[in-house]
This record gives sequence, structure tokens and C-alpha cells, in this order.
Amino acid sequence: MNSVGIEAQLFYAANIKAGANTVNMIQDGTGGTDLLIYEFSGVNSLDGTASAIGTDNAEDSGPLTTINANDLLMGYMACTSVTLGADAPGVGWTGTVRSGSDICICAEYQIVATIGTYDATFTSSAVRGHLNTWAAMIVAFSGTGPISLSSSGMLMGIGI
Repeated sequence: MNSVGIEAQLFYAANIKAGANTVNMIQDGTGGTDLLIYEFSGVNSLDGTASAIGTDNAEDSGPLTTINANDLLMGYMACTSVTLGADAPGVGWTGTVRSGSDICICAEYQIVATIGTYDATFTSSAVRGHLNTWAAMIVAFSGTGPISLSSSGMLMGIGI
């Protein structure tokens, strides 16, 4: 997904071995980077994706219809021109937020047990300038059994 000044990429690895894992990232030095890492157990394959961009306070990935009854949903939103207020994960989602004077990053997840149509939504109380732009995405992963969060982390800044 790429919007004015915002770029997001999602990478995933299926069926990795339990235990210590290493993630290496090399940045080209052209801007700031936020790297969010989540590790879940019980997840098998990609079930679907959706994304959207906008310029209002209604940050929403757009609809994604799952084909599996046991899914992990991951949502992500980035926006520019945060001036007052804050963003937070949407209702029913668990997540991580980083807000600053000029950007907000929000990642969230939810485990669902029924086939359905879902949107990654974000709660915003922000009052934004006229240059506000946001980009949001949702990704669904099929579960192979009980899905659970093993670990998560967020690294921020330039040159990570």
C-alpha cells in the first residue's frame, strides 16, 4: 500500500520453528521506519487482504470476506498530520499505537471464529490538518487450530 508519504509492507513466514528467531532489516536511509513483529501460533496460510486510503477521520481498511471459520485478522493504519487527539485500535481489536506530531502508526489483531466480512477499523479522536492522509489494510490468515499470540514487539526510528 502506498499513499502520499506513507508506505506499508507486510511480510509473513509460515511454519517457522518455535524458539529464538532473528529478523534482519536493512534500511536505505531515505526516511523513518517502524518495524512491528508479531508471532502467532496456530496460523497456516494467507486467507485474504484488503486496503484503502483516505483523507478523513474514518480510518478503515475496507471489507475483507474470509473463507475460513478460524482466522487471525491483522490490521494496520498509518496517517500523517496528527495535530490533536489520538488514534487507537478499533472496537474488538487488540493493538499497538505510536503517535507523534506528524504521524500515527496503529497495528491491531483479532481472532475470529466465523466466516464473515471484516474491516480493520481504528478509533480516532484526532483533529487533523488539511494535509491528513491515511492508509489502512487488513490481512487474514487461516488457523490450523487454536490461534494465540506468542510474542510481539515494535521497533521505531531511523536506521533500525
